Amino acid sequence: MEPVTLALATALVGAMVTDGWQHARSAAVDLWRRGRPDGEAESVALQLTDTRARVLAARECHDADAEHTVVTDWAALLHRVASQNPTLVDELRGLLLPESGAGTAEPKASPAMEARATGHARVYQAGRDINVGER
Repeated sequence: MEPVTLALATALVGAMVTDGWQHARSAAVDLWRRGRPDGEAESVALQLTDTRARVLAARECHDADAEHTVVTDWAALLHRVASQNPTLVDELRGLLLPESGAGTAEPKASPAMEARATGHARVYQAGRDINVGER
């Protein structure tokens, strides 16, 4: 399996729980239309919506294994589409590395964050900027 398909699946599943979900969903469906022009894109759009519900439920229950399974499933689907249309691999890289375009660069690693809090502790994590408005 191409590392780029695993990285894109990870990014797609991660986007399912953010405000950028609709944009990520549209990009994935557009990718499917180009890779599999046989009308399968609408089915994938519905599958993405169902998957999002599973990811939200997994996050609510703190079930990292269920979320990992979803990432693996989408990586396999993306790999299958990319292997049937090899030009999509460069396009996938372009989605992951928009500033450098499609090239030979490896996808950026997704940050792995884990935290445990007990008692009255609070944990704040962010992949980038964070604003905490509490006293």
